[in-house]
Amino acid sequence: MQLDNWTELLDQFLDSLRASGYSEHTLKAYYVDLRQYFTFTTSLDQKDVDEYLMHLSRKGMAPASLNRFLSSLRKFCNFLKKHGYDVPVMELSGFKTGIKVPRIVLRDDIGKLLDLPENNPMEIRDKALVWFLLGTGTRISEALSLNVEDIDFRTGSCQVLGKGRKKRTIYIPSKALKLLRRYMETFNLTQGPLFLNMQGQPLTDRGARYILHKISTKYGLRDLVHPHTLRHTFATNLLEEGANLREIQELLGHSSLRSTQIYTHVSPVMVREAIEAMRKEAKNKP
Repeated sequence: MQLDNWTELLDQFLDSLRASGYSEHTLKAYYVDLRQYFTFTTSLDQKDVDEYLMHLSRKGMAPASLNRFLSSLRKFCNFLKKHGYDVPVMELSGFKTGIKVPRIVLRDDIGKLLDLPENNPMEIRDKALVWFLLGTGTRISEALSLNVEDIDFRTGSCQVLGKGRKKRTIYIPSKALKLLRRYMETFNLTQGPLFLNMQGQPLTDRGARYILHKISTKYGLRDLVHPHTLRHTFATNLLEEGANLREIQELLGHSSLRSTQIYTHVSPVMVREAIEAMRKEAKNKP
């Protein structure tokens, strides 16, 4: 169902709520939620609602905020029904709350990160760092503690020292490995700390965050990228490609599977499964 006159209907909906005594704060929340939805799509078909929910999830919206949007949409649909519109039934019961959803890099922005320029030594260093973090899912502390001699180009792997001083082997994608080699050749690195700052000193956590902040603003990424955002993106991509939670747990170096399960709440694949499960649950309610 397409709703081409949604702006007029939204105004009428808000007027009806205002007449019923709703506060201006609540009216503003309904307006923002619904205006953003109709800017995304003017359709009220269930598949389009599902697609919008996955869009919000990919942006890192928390379950509580997703539920607020659903509440706004349900109330608006009830208003439309009272005025003779044949609106599809909203069958979603809501998302479980109390879970902090990790923020990930959106797909379009991943493309921008992968296409970063390599026109000078610093750009080569920056791109090598981004590709390494995005391709291995290591913590920034683990990446910055690496030495040149830790990288095994023959096997495309290295060992990192994680939390609790536990060592684990990580595997570096071939393109990231090529970038690392070019970076090391450019800086003539044969031993010692792998990632360096402009003064040739070991790159710090603060320095790495500055690099990602600079890249985010310079190349127009929609959200500021942090080191942990790249780690979350790595894990979420693995989940979408079919890796199981145990495999992801091992790659990330999580001591508990509970830490890894957080990614099921940000993966669009898992969001779709949650949507289908909630719809079945709603249909089965008496």
